Amino acid sequence: MRLQALIPLVLSVCALTSSVATTSDATQAFTIPSGKNLHLTIPPELRWESAADDKGSVTIKIRPQDGSFEHLISTLPLLDKQTADMMDENMMAYLLVTRAKELLDRSVEKEIKLEKLEGAHGAAFYYCLTDAREVLPEGEFRNMCQGFVVLKRLRLTFTVLMNQRKPETIDLALDIVRSAKYR
Repeated sequence: MRLQALIPLVLSVCALTSSVATTSDATQAFTIPSGKNLHLTIPPELRWESAADDKGSVTIKIRPQDGSFEHLISTLPLLDKQTADMMDENMMAYLLVTRAKELLDRSVEKEIKLEKLEGAHGAAFYYCLTDAREVLPEGEFRNMCQGFVVLKRLRLTFTVLMNQRKPETIDLALDIVRSAKYR
């Protein structure tokens, strides 16, 4: 699956670098243009890089040394209070399923199985799809899990791209998302 086609919610990243501070227990604090921080616990065996754009978004790319998967987490511009109050679980699920349905014609799956991400610090959902093409162009991944999290007024999208769908890879990525805090 092509990265560009799969991550419509990820805003384009400019060359600006976001500010990052390391705290205890492998927790990284990524400064969001609002002045607050997104805190993520990233296992030390994973490499990561981050970049901010001029629209108030930060994208964090996480991957192992062997490049067997990529995990992308992006912030979207902050919601105003009224919109944040309307963003309940039903609205989140609707938005995510609507986007996921656009990918069904290229996937093995014929329906979206939306999962609630339990244990997250905000409302969170995700789904997984498998690219149906027999041969993929170089640099593309066969499997994808994509989701959406709301932490107060901060919205995060996350995408996990991998060639082999391994439960431990998905669990590792979801644990990073579960660790997300906005303060």
